[in-house]
Amino acid sequence: MFTLAHLSDPHLPMPTARAGQLLNKRATGYLNWWRNRVHLHVPEALAGIVADIKAEKPDHIALTGDLVNISLPTEFSRAARITPPTPAMAPEIMKTMMRMRATLIPARRAASALPPTA
Repeated sequence: MFTLAHLSDPHLPMPTARAGQLLNKRATGYLNWWRNRVHLHVPEALAGIVADIKAEKPDHIALTGDLVNISLPTEFSRAARITPPTPAMAPEIMKTMMRMRATLIPARRAASALPPTA
């Protein structure tokens, strides 16, 4: 039997931003993150999900949806490296993702910001 782990919209934690980066709709998203969503997308929850995936040993992992919040350049570089939100989580998350086959299907706004492939 083939087992699939599906992780959708993990929304990595928001990095700090300079005022100039928060023009247009980014300001609203930034405030919404720090007032509300910061309490929903906690690093410990992501670590628990990764631990569960590791324990279940699926044949494949599908990571879909939003990894970023307001499309800051630092969010994309962090997401591209699958950098965990805290340094203490780095070894476990990176080891798990490296050992397992995974597919990333980003949300539309993230996909449009990815560099073109050859």
